[in-house]
Amino acid sequence: MKKLLVTAALLAASSQSFAATKHVHNWKAGSSQNWHSAIILTNVCNKDNTDVVVKFWDSTGAVLSNRTLSAGNVTNSEGEMTFTLEPHQSTHIQISAANFSKFTYGSASVSSYYAESGVECLTGSHHSYYYASVGGHGLSYLLNGGEPF
Repeated sequence: MKKLLVTAALLAASSQSFAATKHVHNWKAGSSQNWHSAIILTNVCNKDNTDVVVKFWDSTGAVLSNRTLSAGNVTNSEGEMTFTLEPHQSTHIQISAANFSKFTYGSASVSSYYAESGVECLTGSHHSYYYASVGGHGLSYLLNGGEPF
C-alpha cells in the first residue's frame, strides 16, 4: 500500500496541470483589403512559466497546417504552435495577408498549462484588421475578458 501511495504521489508531482483553453473567433487574413490578424499573449506571473499551445483552423474546419505565421513560428501538421513563455515574456503571433493567396478566415484556440495547479498567468488579446488607403479598420478583444487563464 505504501508503495502504491508513493507511486501515485510521484505521478501527481511530475504531471502538468491543465489551466484553461480560450477561443479566438474569426481571425482573418488575405489579399482582400490586406487583412491581418494577431494574437498577443503575455505571461504576467513573477515566477511561473506558462506552456502554451495555439491551434488554428480555417473556416471549413480544416487544420491550418505548415504555415509560417510570425517571427519564424510554424504550425505543425496538427495546426499547432507550442512554446513556453517565461515570467513577463510576451509573444505576438501575426497571421499576415502575405501568407495566403486568397482571403482566408478561421478560428483558433489558446491553451495554457502550468507545473502547479491553481496557477493562472496567461493574458491575451486578438486583433483582426485591414489596411485601407487612409487608416485601418477591424475588431479587437481581450481573451478571457483580460483576466489571466
